[in-house]
Amino acid sequence: MKYFIAIYQWLVGGSLFFLFLVLSFLMNFIFPHRVMDPFVKWMLRNILRLIFIRVKTEGTEHLQKGKSYLYLPNHVSFLDIPLFGGFLPGFLRGLEADRQHKWPVYGWAMKRLGNITIDRSSARSSMTSLNKAAEYLNDNCSILLFPEGGRTSDGQLRPFKKLPFLMAKQAKAEIVPVAMIGMFEINNKNSMWVHPGTITLVFGEPISAETIETLDVVELRDHVKTQLVTMLADSN
Repeated sequence: MKYFIAIYQWLVGGSLFFLFLVLSFLMNFIFPHRVMDPFVKWMLRNILRLIFIRVKTEGTEHLQKGKSYLYLPNHVSFLDIPLFGGFLPGFLRGLEADRQHKWPVYGWAMKRLGNITIDRSSARSSMTSLNKAAEYLNDNCSILLFPEGGRTSDGQLRPFKKLPFLMAKQAKAEIVPVAMIGMFEINNKNSMWVHPGTITLVFGEPISAETIETLDVVELRDHVKTQLVTMLADSN
């Protein structure tokens, strides 16, 4: 039975995600990004629902409606992008590796939607991306960035990069740690299998701009990682 479910998930989920990418690319020539946002969230949420992935959220009471945040979650699966695109509150854009924007269809759609590319091998390119993300944050657009820079292979947090915390200090944006619980059992980088299940997104209390200003980049990085480790541990 699990093989039939897996085939269904790949056929249905893959086809719907491809349709989502094509529609997003084409519709952005007609509608502004913010007008498109409810459609983007609705489509991504329903793709996950149709492949038997349920999503619950906790801690949204910490977030102020209409305010932009720098969301920093753990990174587990290729499904993380549609998950966060569908369920993070507010108007949102993400930072992605520049190679992903070179992929046919996906790259075209993400670029058209306004996601920001980053080339970590180039300090100059990284600073350009950082500045652009800071502009987004100051224009009432939240930013999604994975502080680990890649997916975990064992379910544990990888070392955090400094870039997200440089960005937070530059933009004076509040940071929201997000603990994604249950994704590793549904899918992870060690397997192409996607198992039905439930994911819980736990939103931590925002780290204020005042706190961010008082800490240096390394202290801020360690502070956020400690919070995220605690949030993930409390779920077990």
